[in-house]
Amino acid sequence: MLAEPTYRLDKNALSAARLLPDAPDLYFVRDAGCLMLAVDDLVVTRARPEGIAGAVRKMAEASRGERERRAPVTVSRRSDGRYDVCDGNSTVIVARAAGWKAVPALDGLPPSKA
Repeated sequence: MLAEPTYRLDKNALSAARLLPDAPDLYFVRDAGCLMLAVDDLVVTRARPEGIAGAVRKMAEASRGERERRAPVTVSRRSDGRYDVCDGNSTVIVARAAGWKAVPALDGLPPSKA
């Protein structure tokens, strides 16, 4: 099983993330078949500092109606019952920093072997 990549939020991104309320409908368009998955069950598969900072900015803009909301994160179920994040890694990192309980997700890929 692969370890989750390490990541750090810079102080500005962390402060901004903590201001984002746990209200998924402010940030996401819920597609048919969308699941609400616990943030603790999601395994980040990559972490880019610039992607994380961009996710904070885009999520804040979406919450204010300044940009379109994003599609649910895309995941692949693992054999251990958790989910690898295929698309939306930065969004999940921001959700964790904000203290959210769950995010909308689509499980559209074959199970991973992790």
